[in-house]
Amino acid sequence: MKYIMKAGKLYLDGAVLIQCRNRMISPGKIICDKEGRELLYTEIFQKDRISTETVNAWQKDDNNAEYRDISGRRYLIREMDGSVCASAAPFYAAEEKLSENGFPVCRMPRVDHAVLDIRGKAFVLIRRKWGEYVLQDEKGQVLMQIRYTGVIGQQYEIETFAAWEPEMIAGIVQLGRYMERESEFLNI
Repeated sequence: MKYIMKAGKLYLDGAVLIQCRNRMISPGKIICDKEGRELLYTEIFQKDRISTETVNAWQKDDNNAEYRDISGRRYLIREMDGSVCASAAPFYAAEEKLSENGFPVCRMPRVDHAVLDIRGKAFVLIRRKWGEYVLQDEKGQVLMQIRYTGVIGQQYEIETFAAWEPEMIAGIVQLGRYMERESEFLNI
C-alpha cells in the first residue's frame, strides 16, 4: 500500500488516517487517530536514565555491535500507558571503523541503521541516504520503504509490503527522523 505523510498527517488515498502532534519541550511526537484520540507517543531515551534491569536486558544487544550502540540511546514508541511497543537502537555505519580508527575528533560518526524490536519481533531500519529508509525483517525481506519527497514542508512517501497499523507506520517514520538528526551535520 502507498501512504503519504505530510505536515504530520498520514494519508491513504486522500483520507487522513493518523495525525501527529508535538510533545511539549521534547523531540517526541504524540500519534493520534483522525478524531484526535491519543494512541502512541515517541521519545528518545538514554540508558543512564532508566532502570538497571532494563539496561541489563539491552546489554545482550550491545555485545554484538562493533562499537556498541550510540551512547546507549534508544528510540521508543510507547502506548499511552507508558508500555513500550517498539524500541530501536541506532548504530554507527560499519565503514566508520571506529574499533580501528577511534572516534573522529572533527565530526560525529554517521548513523546508518537501527535495530528495532516491534512487539517482540526483530527488524532493521536502514538509512540508504538522506531521507530514504528501508525496513527489513530478519531475513532481509523489505517490508517498508520511506522516501522524503517534500521540498516545502515535510512530505514522505511510504510504501508497505506487509500489513501495518497506521499508527505504527507513523511511529516508524518518526524513528527514521530521529536517525536523520543523529547525522544531520553529515548530509552531503
